[in-house]
Amino acid sequence: MRAMPTSSSRWLAISAVAVLGLVASACGSKGGGKPPPEQPYTGAPVAVVADKINADSVDVRVYNFSDRSIARYVFLIQYKDKDGKVLRTKAGTSFENDFEFMSMSGRKFIAEPKSWATMTIDMLEPPAGAASAEVLASSLGAVGKDGMSIEDFWELEGGTFEWPARK
Repeated sequence: MRAMPTSSSRWLAISAVAVLGLVASACGSKGGGKPPPEQPYTGAPVAVVADKINADSVDVRVYNFSDRSIARYVFLIQYKDKDGKVLRTKAGTSFENDFEFMSMSGRKFIAEPKSWATMTIDMLEPPAGAASAEVLASSLGAVGKDGMSIEDFWELEGGTFEWPARK
């Protein structure tokens, strides 16, 4: 016959589950507690780390160096093969280029000041053979003083139509 759990053993089990849940949620969505990366060569106040290339998206971590909450992004995404060669996107179309871009905004994409945020940039067309992706921000919007609006915050010199040269 099995002994019935006491109220103190139940409390201990519930507490352990609650602590593990808090630890998992704190580590899972904010970049896994990793230290800040190097600031991008473009001078952008966010750095983007591409973690995984999917069939139609790229999973990224965004680190916000600024003192404002960032909620709007225009990303430039450049794909490379296993040897580091830049791959063309949308090959054979009038949109063929060395990179593609995507914009995203909203509450679920907020990167708080001095912290990591994770997100998926979707509706992309990674080329066959893409082994890695470099992702840069070309335009950013910060949460407004009212907490609801998004204000222009930073823009890459030269805009979105050219991959920025390293200085």
